[in-house]
Amino acid sequence: THVSAQPDSQNQRKMIDQASELRKLVLQSVRQPVPHDGPAPRLLVVASGHRGVGVTTVAVTRAAALGENGVRVVVVDADVNHNDVATLSGLQKRASVEDWDGLHRDIHEVLQPGPTGIQIVPRLWQLGRVEDVSAAAQERLLRQLQTLGRHAELVIVDAGNSTHCFLQRCHAAADDVLLVTTDDVASVMDTYTQLKRSQTQVDAGHLHLV
Repeated sequence: THVSAQPDSQNQRKMIDQASELRKLVLQSVRQPVPHDGPAPRLLVVASGHRGVGVTTVAVTRAAALGENGVRVVVVDADVNHNDVATLSGLQKRASVEDWDGLHRDIHEVLQPGPTGIQIVPRLWQLGRVEDVSAAAQERLLRQLQTLGRHAELVIVDAGNSTHCFLQRCHAAADDVLLVTTDDVASVMDTYTQLKRSQTQVDAGHLHLV
């Protein structure tokens, strides 16, 4: 009996060692960044300091024009006050990733085809609920935008005219920031205020105005 029990004991130790190694591999995969195909896309944030100056129009029409010229573009509706990208793009389905705080969804799950071959993320947050989304979830979102290399050379983020901290995170992560204004005095002054905020996070050479 003693001799026959020894192989069983060895097998149990071997199984325990294998399980331990498997746990290590799983933990390593969880801690590693989300993999993506190809280089990270360039990130362009379109924003303003004033409501109603055409930020969404500029973001969508610029993306559509680039799409017509064969550029792969993803447009992300990150405006915390309005969700107009889907409407302007002619989309019916309004999928969202509004449960970012629970970290349950992936940005790739909500991509939808838009005009001229561009891809759309129609909505990030429920209106008025962005304050409920944690800083960790916002940072995760920005990291996931970098994983869209297999879908796009360029990601255009419609950030609207919010002063929310997420907009500041967008500016800090952006390769370029495009500020939109009209010649209305209030629009110019509000956009100038936004410009001053942006200058603390974006190199002057990467700030643009239309």
